[in-house]
Amino acid sequence: MSEGLRQRVVQKDSEGEKSTKSEDSQPIYALQNEGDQWPTPEFSVTAHIASMIANISLDTFFSTIEIVNGENIPMEGPVILYGNHQNQFVDAMIMLRAAERPVSFIVAEVSMHKPVIGTLARAAEAVPVVRPQDLAKVGPGRFENIDLENCTITGVDTKFTEIPAGNMVGIKKVGNFVVVKAESDTKLTFRPIPLDVEQPNLAAFDPKDNTYKITPKVQQSEMFNKVFDSLREGKCIGIFPEGGSHDRTELLPLKAGVSMMALGALSQDIPVTLVPIGTNYFSGHVFRSKVFVDVGKPIQVPKNLIEMYKDKSTRREACNKLLSDMQVALDCACLTAPDFETLKTIRTARRMYQNKAKLTPKEYIDLNLRFNQAAKVWKDDPRFGVLMKDIHEYLEFGRAQGLTDKEVRDLPPLGSIRTVLNAVKDVLTTLVMSCFILPLISFGVLLNVPIALYSKKVIPREMKKALAGSSVKVAARDVAASQQIMIAIKMIPSLHILYSCLWIIFFVITWPYYQREPGSLGNMFVYNAFWVLPLCFLFFGPYYSFTFCPKMLEILFRRWRLWPRHWLCIRSLFSKRKRDQPEFLRLERKKTDDQSARPR
Repeated sequence: MSEGLRQRVVQKDSEGEKSTKSEDSQPIYALQNEGDQWPTPEFSVTAHIASMIANISLDTFFSTIEIVNGENIPMEGPVILYGNHQNQFVDAMIMLRAAERPVSFIVAEVSMHKPVIGTLARAAEAVPVVRPQDLAKVGPGRFENIDLENCTITGVDTKFTEIPAGNMVGIKKVGNFVVVKAESDTKLTFRPIPLDVEQPNLAAFDPKDNTYKITPKVQQSEMFNKVFDSLREGKCIGIFPEGGSHDRTELLPLKAGVSMMALGALSQDIPVTLVPIGTNYFSGHVFRSKVFVDVGKPIQVPKNLIEMYKDKSTRREACNKLLSDMQVALDCACLTAPDFETLKTIRTARRMYQNKAKLTPKEYIDLNLRFNQAAKVWKDDPRFGVLMKDIHEYLEFGRAQGLTDKEVRDLPPLGSIRTVLNAVKDVLTTLVMSCFILPLISFGVLLNVPIALYSKKVIPREMKKALAGSSVKVAARDVAASQQIMIAIKMIPSLHILYSCLWIIFFVITWPYYQREPGSLGNMFVYNAFWVLPLCFLFFGPYYSFTFCPKMLEILFRRWRLWPRHWLCIRSLFSKRKRDQPEFLRLERKKTDDQSARPR
């Protein structure tokens, strides 16, 4: 990864935006030649329906979806959108929302046959791709030894001679190896592993208890031709070049396929535009969480890379150079860190710097990305290490008191009568709101209990299955949100039709027992209710259940989460021991806020 390019990405231009332009490279892409016009992209009927379902699902599951710098996506002409892949099928829904134009996604062939996602993918005119890992099979026998120096693998009861050259063998949590030649059934030679890629983890290798998988080499020429044909028509392609989705806090190395698509199209005089899209989830597997999307500036591909790609001897080098630039551009649009604790520490540092200043979504994303990039630039600086350690210890001390950094920041002076009265007022307000809101939403919550119960049963099983089949997932949280949305899409229509039918049956059964006066307004209402009310429920029930109820619940949850803070404020008046440590945290946090508020 080029440090010079990273510095150019981090550096802001006069308008405060990111720039990925290289000073020593002449850009080739242009949306169209002078006088030419691309057809205005329009959603087909099926694609429009798929987009509508995706948007409704996103608005129901997430409380906030903020998209900044959306103007970086051209509304016409051939475009390749590529992004990070941390939330399975939800990533495609968010990319489609950010694009505001039809997008044909590169979708795994196995996903095209799934009940819900396959239907939506076909409606959106997705391009299927056969992934080698989907064809992987467990090989006979087991590995005995892996020699990285001599590039050989020896096995026991194996049949290496049946594995064609170019196929890949690998062990979960150890690594993958490309077969060069099978010397015998128990010995094979693999391709040397470049130093600039992740090395195999031999510490995880156990000669006595391991199985390996054989992954065939797949020719993707048909898929590439479909992509080039779509781009030639001025369409937009969406791809997630990390491969499978994951729940890590850092980007995985990008696969070379996306750079081959871009350079292949440009070499055929298709003026394609490459646009990175960073999707940043804040507990993305949790219902009513937040999402912030940053659309990076288009990557300008230099002409010399096109010429290098046309020459077969330098094609791999050209793809790797473009892929490196694409990785840097995407990394600068995503909030990443080596692990979750480091990411949480960086976010806390950003919150301390921001203090209580109100930021627009664009300013908020920009500030987060600046801190994220600063952490990467200063990671080897001892002073930065001391700062990160101090913030981490502060967070741990606050956790011991049952307080997050945000709660410490908003904590009022403890031990005063005014603080106690404000806490009591907030508690009473929350109780009154609960008494009004809970009866309004209880019916909608009860109607959706079957979805919650089914999700509780299915999602852990799917997460366990995904975790067992992946070597990059941490806890398979990336599966949770997609599974919840897919389950809801499958069950909601059936449930609401069922409830409407039950309503009709209820009126038919109870109609003879209703005492009424002919000609009265009540009689007219009940006379028509058996068909009017079910229709109203069928059309307005989803809004009530999946828009009104979640928003009201979110309001209550936000107030309920403050109860520990209110209780701390109340009991601090009567106990000095309960007051001292939180008050110490509050005062130290206030000093930090005062320093960040000083003019710079």
